[in-house]
Amino acid sequence: MLVTRVVSDRDPRIDRRRLEALGDQLGRIHALDPGDDVHTSRAAGSLPVEDLAVARSRLDAVADRLPPGYEPVHEALVDAIARTDDCRDLPWALVHADCHLGNVREDSKGGRS
Repeated sequence: MLVTRVVSDRDPRIDRRRLEALGDQLGRIHALDPGDDVHTSRAAGSLPVEDLAVARSRLDAVADRLPPGYEPVHEALVDAIARTDDCRDLPWALVHADCHLGNVREDSKGGRS
């Protein structure tokens, strides 16, 4: 291996100003009221209630084709899914699901998008 210069283990884009600005923008998004607009009030998909429904349907689909001895495992999974909170009662909010500095673009004047 040939090393020609020291490479910092710290990303130079990560500084207090940028992190505070990112936190500020993320806070603004989270504070918005999704309202009744069809584009902001809909479920984004892959919510717990949807994931649990898929899991139940897949377990139901194989219930009559289980290899010998797997009935207890299948029953335990069905029971675990039935006991899992589907989070339907959580409040709705706008969130950015992939918020990190790699997804921030700055213009020449320091503006972000």
